[in-house]
Amino acid sequence: MAIVPTAPLTALLLLCAWSAQAGEAVPDATATRSHIDRLLGGHGTVQQPGTLGLLHDAVQLAITVGAPAYNNGDLRGCSDFYATTASSLITALGDGKSASPAALLGLADLRAAMHRGGSGDDPQRRAWAMRLAFDQISVSWSLLIQHGEQLGKLGAEYFHRGDYDDAEVAYGETQQDFEEVRGESLPGSAAALRLSHLLHAQALLEQGRFAPAAALVAGHCDAILELRKVDIDLHALYGNTLDLDRTLLDLERAADDQARDADLRFLFGYQLWFCGRHEEAQRQFAQTLALKPRHPAALLFQAQSETSVTPVVP
Repeated sequence: MAIVPTAPLTALLLLCAWSAQAGEAVPDATATRSHIDRLLGGHGTVQQPGTLGLLHDAVQLAITVGAPAYNNGDLRGCSDFYATTASSLITALGDGKSASPAALLGLADLRAAMHRGGSGDDPQRRAWAMRLAFDQISVSWSLLIQHGEQLGKLGAEYFHRGDYDDAEVAYGETQQDFEEVRGESLPGSAAALRLSHLLHAQALLEQGRFAPAAALVAGHCDAILELRKVDIDLHALYGNTLDLDRTLLDLERAADDQARDADLRFLFGYQLWFCGRHEEAQRQFAQTLALKPRHPAALLFQAQSETSVTPVVP
């Protein structure tokens, strides 16, 4: 029976399977430890707190080493790698100030597992205790993704009916979920979360809140990178497409009135682009770059003009 080491809550299946496994390849433990340390190196401050996504990435990396080590009979190696990973996370993020609330719950699970597992005299006991904590973190992470995806669907429904202020609330919470779960292992299917900043901006735009909408769009090139490869028609988001047409007129006037605002000019071009008006959009991007030559989002769209796109409906 094959083991899927990243799947949560596999303890019962693994208990039956591990005895039958032999000779599994174990990834380089030193390289994996360095990978985990690099993840931690970018977090753990008040300005950039550790998140549930960070914990999930770290424990999944630990499992890639620990699970095959255990399968090969190296209970001590598995137990020690798990415990060292947990200790590193607790040391880096466990002061209560450098981790998000969701991450703090995961750290509490790790501390409890360290207590139950003891000092390592019984490596099998400690390995299983740590694995349960890792799976608890994975379950919490998966549930938060589901929460964000469902809120994204609700936001789309409210947006389509023209209830833009309630759509903003739903998309805003989806955006918060994304910030909590984002990381190396966020599934490709979670588009509602990855694009939540742009959808949130669209709801702000329809309320005439151009400045925060412009800041959201211009500040999230990672989401725009995903959109670079497709040609999404924004009209498909609307139940009444006249709302978008009116907003484009208002946005154009605002961009002209605030002629030195590069982000606002970019926002207008971004809207035109995803309404299929590419030539007009390129003129706006050119004006954006004239105002701010290294505007990162405008540069992305400038690069896209040289590539083909495939129309899709969001």
